[in-house]
Amino acid sequence: MTPKKYYQNIVGIILGLLVLGGGGYWYALTVLSDTSQKLATQMGMASSADDRIANLQNTKNLYDKEIAPILTQLNDALPSTPDQTQILTQLQKMAQTTGVSLSTVTFIKTTTNGSSIGGVVALPMSFQVTGSYAQLQNFLAEAENLSRLTTVDSLTVSRSGQTIIYAINLSAYSKP
Repeated sequence: MTPKKYYQNIVGIILGLLVLGGGGYWYALTVLSDTSQKLATQMGMASSADDRIANLQNTKNLYDKEIAPILTQLNDALPSTPDQTQILTQLQKMAQTTGVSLSTVTFIKTTTNGSSIGGVVALPMSFQVTGSYAQLQNFLAEAENLSRLTTVDSLTVSRSGQTIIYAINLSAYSKP
C-alpha cells in the first residue's frame, strides 16, 4: 500500500469517526435536552403540588385554630335538625327566669315544614308573653342571647290594665 493510499485511508477513518462521533453527540444532546425538559416540567408540577399541600396545611391549621374550638357553638346555633323541643325548652326557661307568663307556642305551618332561606330552614312560631315592662324587656334581652340562631319577625305590644302583652312571631333556624 502506498503512503498516499495509506494516508487517505487514515483520513477517511478519522472523518468517519468524527461523523459518527458528532452524530452520537447530537443524538445524546437531543435526548439529554428532552429529558431535562421533562424533568423541569415534573419539578414544576412537584413544586406546584408542594404549594397546594402547604396551602391545605395552612387551611387545616387555620380551621383547627379558629373553627374547631367554636364548632360546638356553631352547631348549637344552627343545629342539623329542627329540634322544636329544644327551642320550646329555652323559651320556657327564659319565661321562668324573667318572670313572664308564656302562652302556648304555635308553630306556623309552611309547605315545607319550615321555609328555606339562604341555605337554612326557618321554623316560624308565634306566642304571647305577659308581664311588667321590665320583665318583658328582660325576656327580649334573654331572647337575644339564645344559643340557637333566632330572629324576632314581629312584635306587637298591647296593654290590659297594668299587664303588658307582647305578641311575638319568632323564627328559629336549622340546617336543611
